[in-house]
Amino acid sequence: FFYVNYTSRTNGGIADGDTVVERYHATPTSDQADPLSAQLVFTVHQPFSNHNGGLNLFGPDGMLYVGMGDGGSGGDPMGNGQSSTSNLGKLLRVDVTTLPATPQRFAKGLRNPWRYAFDRATGDLYIADVGQNLLEEIDFVPAVSLTSGRNYGWNVMEGLHCFNPANFGTPLPTCTMTGLTLPVLDYCHSTSQNGCTAAEATHPTGCSITGGFVYRGCRTPDLRGRYFYSDFCSGFIRSLSGGDPATAQDHTAALFPGGTLNVSSFGLDARGELYVVHRGGGSDGTVYEIVPGPFSCGDVKGDGVVNIGDALLIAQFDVGARVCSAIPYPTLCDVNGDGACNIGDALRIAQCDVGLIPCAFTCGPIDCPAMPSEAVRT
Repeated sequence: FFYVNYTSRTNGGIADGDTVVERYHATPTSDQADPLSAQLVFTVHQPFSNHNGGLNLFGPDGMLYVGMGDGGSGGDPMGNGQSSTSNLGKLLRVDVTTLPATPQRFAKGLRNPWRYAFDRATGDLYIADVGQNLLEEIDFVPAVSLTSGRNYGWNVMEGLHCFNPANFGTPLPTCTMTGLTLPVLDYCHSTSQNGCTAAEATHPTGCSITGGFVYRGCRTPDLRGRYFYSDFCSGFIRSLSGGDPATAQDHTAALFPGGTLNVSSFGLDARGELYVVHRGGGSDGTVYEIVPGPFSCGDVKGDGVVNIGDALLIAQFDVGARVCSAIPYPTLCDVNGDGACNIGDALRIAQCDVGLIPCAFTCGPIDCPAMPSEAVRT
């Protein structure tokens, strides 16, 4: 089974503009789904045309999580974010064993979660929530604290500031923050705007955050455990680790030296490798894969040289499937082209280090083992 989240166009009695979550069936041997296999999971009425959310994601508990925006317009005029009865402005959780399902309001106080991710290794939750006129934010909840009932603040708060419903451009000086889970990071639309603090101004500005995933692949080990995010307007690509804003790093120049992108989404494959979706300009709809930098074949340590240190590392960890976690750059290992990373490669590198053969290698295709995917109930 796979699950689809879409905005209705007046179909089957569902109102135009409403959110629809459906389940479809596809056989393992086919890349086509059966359109007649559709089963309704649930629908949510949308009073306005924006802030529809749009992501389905299974959590470590096997439940389906669906992020819903506050219903749209501006400033949450219907108060959906803080409502205890509306499904809008919420992170919904659904048990899909029985359909149609009644979603549980797992968390509230969201404006438009675009998007959210569970760390496949730890179960920690990251939510990128699009702000109003002033701030974009990232909410973080460690797995040990991941319980229902959290309130992420909207529309009492926008980022770390008290939201002013009468003037979107000027935050209120005070508000009641009791019971709210505040973001671990927020950044301003402009550093000269009202209320932008020195700490917020250390981050690049933007106007519409795009949340990604925690990288758990093996091709670029220095990025492991880092949560990636971007901004659709300014196009930077940044990351942070463990929900700590002090660890924020910018990767824009390294990943896209030719400029920035309009990042609308991120993707993650079965091996934990990261993809970036660009929507806009002359290359509308382009998907990019994040790949390692231009290190030389044999430089499994990633220190810029091929020498005895690389050979020793390969020899030490000649253990087959463990290579992706034991060696920093396993895709640069197969210098003898036999399809494996083993003692034979170590010997070749050792020979080159003492001048017996040239250190100009062409690596064979070493791939990383697939990670456990998100739990899915069928």
